[in-house]
Amino acid sequence: AKATSKMTKSEVTSQSHDEEEGIDALVELFDLSPKKKPWSMSCRDEECNDSFLQSQLTQSGTIAVQSITEEIAKDEAKRVAIESACPKWKENVEYSFRRKDPEGLEYALNEVKKERQRLEDARDRILQAFFERSSTLDMYEKAIEGSLKRLAEKENGNS
Repeated sequence: AKATSKMTKSEVTSQSHDEEEGIDALVELFDLSPKKKPWSMSCRDEECNDSFLQSQLTQSGTIAVQSITEEIAKDEAKRVAIESACPKWKENVEYSFRRKDPEGLEYALNEVKKERQRLEDARDRILQAFFERSSTLDMYEKAIEGSLKRLAEKENGNS
């Protein structure tokens, strides 16, 4: 039986579709349009200055905000990533603690959870596409190296 390295049309189509899905997930991951930024809560400019924000927080709110900001500040990589995506992150943390409407906070939390799930789904699609592509390349590399080795052995045997 003669082995063949040809892929069927459906295999090529399937692989192409998987790669496109992985690329789409990657593009979606980096879609930074304003509609895709639930992490960017906004406060009016006059509300974003430190003295105004501090005066609006309760003592327990101030302690909670301080704890969150200190935790983020300790992790340099996380802090840099957060600052890149959301330059006013500290103000946004404080803003969430100044909110008095539980319904608005529940809505915001649900939106964050939906975005986290969307992000995890995109990551899974990207990793799956990467794994499939990497596995396929590994298989082709082994097949071609094996064929080259076979040809070299055959040539050395006939010399």
